Amino acid sequence: SDEDFEARLLLIELHHRAGPPRDFMAALEQVSRSGELVRSHRAKLAKRLGDLARNEQMYPQAISWYEEAVQLSPSLTSEVTYRIASCYEETGRFEEAASWYQQVVHPPWRVRGLLAAAKLLQRQDRLKDAEAIYEQLVGEPIPEAKLVQEWLGALRGEGVN
Repeated sequence: SDEDFEARLLLIELHHRAGPPRDFMAALEQVSRSGELVRSHRAKLAKRLGDLARNEQMYPQAISWYEEAVQLSPSLTSEVTYRIASCYEETGRFEEAASWYQQVVHPPWRVRGLLAAAKLLQRQDRLKDAEAIYEQLVGEPIPEAKLVQEWLGALRGEGVN
């Protein structure tokens, strides 16, 4: 059951809490390879391993775990796509990061992805591309619309009221 799975992960985490994070990851990888988990649990575990690898700045491994998570559970696609994009951003691969951010399609990750892509493009002086994304978002019924309007005005050099 989900409760049993979460309890098992918690026990592993508690056992390895005092040690290096990589030991915790190794223990989770062992569970992942055990063949005892149902598909949905393998997907959650792969995502968790991706998150842990990302936190440890092990970006290629994180991307690999995230890709496995999506293969096992397509419902994770938007969140995992966003996280893959952030891995590329952290390694300075900004073109790939912006492309991945723009591939995020489901809320709430879609807005986060587009905002991150626009900021990356803006930092690369690709102002027209960033402006196009802000224009796309400004008309949407999202909490960030007013902030996006301000950023768009600043990008265009307009005074913001």
